[in-house]
Amino acid sequence: MTCFLVGSASLISLFMYFLNISGSQNGWYIGLVGNRLFGVYFNCNPASFLAIIVILMSMIAIKNHYEYSFLYIVNIGIQLSYIILTQCRAAIIILAVILTAVAYYRFFRAKELSTMKRIGLNIGMCLCMLLGTKVVQEVAFIIPQIQGAKEESDSRFQLEKIKDIISLTMTGELQNIPKIIDLADEVSSGRITLAKDSLKVWQQSPIQGIGAGNFRNMLVDVSQSDDWGQQILHSHNVFMESLITAGIFGCLLFILFFIKTLFISRDILLKYRNKKSYFIILLFIMIVVSEFIGGFFDFGVFYVYSLSATLAWLFLGYIYWLNDQSDMSLVDQSDVAVFNKYELLSIIYHKEDIDVLKPEFEILDSHYQDDDYVMKVQYYLGQSSFTYDIYYTLYDKQEHINKKLARDFYSLIEDEIKGIYNQSQIK
Repeated sequence: MTCFLVGSASLISLFMYFLNISGSQNGWYIGLVGNRLFGVYFNCNPASFLAIIVILMSMIAIKNHYEYSFLYIVNIGIQLSYIILTQCRAAIIILAVILTAVAYYRFFRAKELSTMKRIGLNIGMCLCMLLGTKVVQEVAFIIPQIQGAKEESDSRFQLEKIKDIISLTMTGELQNIPKIIDLADEVSSGRITLAKDSLKVWQQSPIQGIGAGNFRNMLVDVSQSDDWGQQILHSHNVFMESLITAGIFGCLLFILFFIKTLFISRDILLKYRNKKSYFIILLFIMIVVSEFIGGFFDFGVFYVYSLSATLAWLFLGYIYWLNDQSDMSLVDQSDVAVFNKYELLSIIYHKEDIDVLKPEFEILDSHYQDDDYVMKVQYYLGQSSFTYDIYYTLYDKQEHINKKLARDFYSLIEDEIKGIYNQSQIK
């Protein structure tokens, strides 16, 4: 239902963009504002974070073979378009990181690459995606321009100022620091000034904090501008927000919780590393990570009126719970069987071009053990062989089911087999 509702809202927003529909009420904007898409949302930044989470939820639905999977594919395209056209910088960066992670997992994880090459590949893909969003923005804005929309002179990413910051930093001269800070403040839409004012607010009650919902009123008192104070609801940084609202001890507790969450995420990824559910677990974690990255730059994860924050906390709670359970299958159970995990038992190498060889297999053993069916299969690629123990849950016994499962399982470990062969340096 969430995917359907957010997909409908984003689709309506796209129509508003291309038809150059805009408006304002009580200081809030809708539709196309300048060359940024707000759409039906009064704030396009948290809406972009919500769109990212919906993309990840749609991927989970597709992975689990939900009905009408093509609608989830369409929804992903709609949300991608909405995020790019909002020009929300934090959301676009998060989107590039997520798409890079998914692309790397799908296409490159089994390749024989050094650590530096892997890092370079990921950075290169991320930069290409960021450049691609800029191209899409420029091309898409042609249509509303035909309807009379006017292009703003200043770019959201302000690349010229970023170049100036890099140039001044490379000089290493201390007298350039104030200029660098001023430029960084302009590029970040006043985030540095807001951080300074936020620290002034925190100093009003450093131990116990000011409490939730009091930031805007106190910011008016400490800032130089009444308009600035009235427009800002929070400090635009999750750690700063915890410090201001809950004080020093509350902030320390949140930092400890954050560190604990990092370890839980690592543990659950290791727990499901060789299982079919690994990719779904990775998507769960990406939902939480995307919201927390957004919390570093813009919207707070502490505010329950943000649907994206609510979803992130729900998935985080599920990750904590799941990590405390025994191994569970997170894939659709409508099939006759579900693979739970596998273990590589032995490898025999021979110098061959395995990419052109047709795989064959032999089932060596099959038995029931600790609530799992276990099948030992030896796969042959020419003269090379790979032996696996495959653990699975069986829902419907059928004739020759083991052969079907062995054949289906090969598609899951094909990249791994090729990666193992390549890394053996026998070519």
